[in-house]
Amino acid sequence: MDFSRKAGPSAPSVAARLRDLAREVQSPDLVDLAAEIQEKGLEGRQDGLSTRLMEVYRDTGSPQAFGLLYELNSRPFFITILGRLRRNNYRLDANDVLQEVFINIYRYPFKFKADKPQAFRNWAGMIIRNTILRFLKAASRESRFELSMEDLLEPADENALSPQDRLIRGESAEACHQAWLLYLQLYLEEYNKLNDREREALYLVEVEGFTYKEVSAEMGIKVENLKMVIFRARKKIIRNMQRRLEGAARASAEVVGS
Repeated sequence: MDFSRKAGPSAPSVAARLRDLAREVQSPDLVDLAAEIQEKGLEGRQDGLSTRLMEVYRDTGSPQAFGLLYELNSRPFFITILGRLRRNNYRLDANDVLQEVFINIYRYPFKFKADKPQAFRNWAGMIIRNTILRFLKAASRESRFELSMEDLLEPADENALSPQDRLIRGESAEACHQAWLLYLQLYLEEYNKLNDREREALYLVEVEGFTYKEVSAEMGIKVENLKMVIFRARKKIIRNMQRRLEGAARASAEVVGS
């Protein structure tokens, strides 16, 4: 999707969705914010609105809050990412970076602090920078094993996909996308059940990309203990997710059987 050309939601649409969100999370200030946007529009209010939505998502886990946050910020984030990649001549896919940025926002809302109106923009800017750096590190590692152009040349594919095959693949991709979103939601729920130390350790290692040595110094625990904390946290998440998925599968089988 070309986010540089995609228009964001209109002010009336945002106001209506804010009123729905206010009823969902029982937040009167969102009603006032919706009325202000309905009357005066979105101009000059996007930073404060995004910060409030992120705060709501952090505190309630509301998919509606996250969805509106994504629609408001996907285009400006994409333009920011694309600009950074072009200025520095980085050969990365801006769409891939954007997706990873929002996955990190989705998974680690507890790291957000709403201490000023532009808090979300500043926090997201840091995530964008770190995500680009992680992509560059990964690309650098992969480039060591790249084949020459001669090795990559292949004869033209005489069995090109038919329109029906492309349609089937498109439907499969959409199904995978929906399954991935459900998987992320399940992961987030299990992640939030971890204790503070386990969550912080996972975040610093898996999202920020710090080494075990750096994280052990930051958290004030030995490297061996840190490895055990992370191992147990991952095991808890996987075990609980597997249990819930198996339970859902059994329930689905019972419904089909009946």
